[in-house]
Amino acid sequence: MGKVDMETSVMPFFSTEQIRLYVLKSVVIEKEKPCVCGACVICTNALKNSAPVHMQKNGKKVEAGGLSNLTRKDISMDQPFSGCTAAADKVCGVTQADIEDGEWKETDLMNSQGEGLEALKKESSYMVCTKGWGIIHFVDCGQKVTEFMDDLSAFMDLLQTQFGFDDRTVGILGEVYRAIQEKYADKTAKERGWYFARALSQMAEYNNKSVSVMGISIETHAWRKGAGWVYEYDGEKDYFVNELGIAEADYRYMRQMVRLQHMMTSDDENYGYDAVWNMKQKADDGDIKKSSDFKNWKETLEKATGQTYTDEEYLQRYEELYQALGNRGDFGHMMYTIAANLIDEGNKVDNKWNNFGAKETSWKNADTRKDIAGWLGDAVYDGTEKKVSFGEDDYIADLDSDNISYNMSDDTELMKIMNQYYEALMASGEDYRTKTFVENNTYAAVEKAILDRIGVKDKNKDGVKDYNDLEGNDVYKDTYEFLQRLKPYDTAE
Repeated sequence: MGKVDMETSVMPFFSTEQIRLYVLKSVVIEKEKPCVCGACVICTNALKNSAPVHMQKNGKKVEAGGLSNLTRKDISMDQPFSGCTAAADKVCGVTQADIEDGEWKETDLMNSQGEGLEALKKESSYMVCTKGWGIIHFVDCGQKVTEFMDDLSAFMDLLQTQFGFDDRTVGILGEVYRAIQEKYADKTAKERGWYFARALSQMAEYNNKSVSVMGISIETHAWRKGAGWVYEYDGEKDYFVNELGIAEADYRYMRQMVRLQHMMTSDDENYGYDAVWNMKQKADDGDIKKSSDFKNWKETLEKATGQTYTDEEYLQRYEELYQALGNRGDFGHMMYTIAANLIDEGNKVDNKWNNFGAKETSWKNADTRKDIAGWLGDAVYDGTEKKVSFGEDDYIADLDSDNISYNMSDDTELMKIMNQYYEALMASGEDYRTKTFVENNTYAAVEKAILDRIGVKDKNKDGVKDYNDLEGNDVYKDTYEFLQRLKPYDTAE
């Protein structure tokens, strides 16, 4: 929440003096008879001393028993809250124009006064103030709203801590999560988790494209077969903006940050700060292609942020982003692998696929498909350069996604499981990641799955085919190091 916008406000006009007097009154909290209307609300961003405020209907404060008359579109409050933790000046300036979509969320679809006039549910209906993403809910509601918002707040915190996203990005990601809960309310919690993870991973380049070969459109379909899809090729903007209701400017900003985080963590050589700085130097030396590339990169960020930069300002901004987003687990990669693990059928996923382009990454059932989408695929795929690439970003993304997915069921919320996992990780240290992965899969099963696919021979002639036979192998150097990291946690020894 922020300052009152006197020009655009469509709620009752509040003068500075009125707001000041209300704050003073709230601090003192005059003794009054308990309100029995049931339609008093509070905001998650309200200051601790904020008094609840009454909802209005038809310009009048709701009286006793009036809650049952409120509908999705009744969003007017009789006065502002006494303060806002998200505003720099701590003043609440919420107006009807600030309520997301101009309506309540989680309404009673079975009880309506007409189209778009569904009744409210005391225990679960809420409004969203877009000034700081405060959640406004009934004071005497049940625990559903408050528990959800506590979990969502923790979820947004971990997105910053683990992946480096800024306040605006995590705010939008939180909005996406909420929108998916509402859009797919008839689905299981696990299915809603898939929609969230897969929609974001498609945005982070884990998506298919149609390519033209001799005039014929052919799908490059590995990602879709591995985890399905939420939207088809060019439907990304329509899905986030029109179906989920994310503002276009917010969608563009989130898209850029999620993609940059993916590229910076997975390809430091081409997307690290040094790479962009070198691009600028070559452009200054007359390299036409590098000059064009630098201009395009800068314009892409400008469109996403709505700002313009000089070349020097762009380099500074890119360095800031790299310091925040780089050298971490790959968020887009993790979201893709989580999505693959949360889906068993439907949405174009394929549980049997013979990948002629890379036979080692084929699969015959859902369980193998899920492993190929994560750690197993990274450990055996040697790419076009005939060398496995299994960096730290992949290690974190693969193990975290596997550990998180292991605890998912139809009734568990993805953000709740992620919160619990990362809370344990931060409390126990980084070895918790590896220890948990080995416990869930067993070292023997992981080693066997990898060695069977790459056809390891008893190179060291010790009579056993194991990870030691990969030592010194240029193609599977990263695979050897991966197994070497897991081996100390093998409880079978």
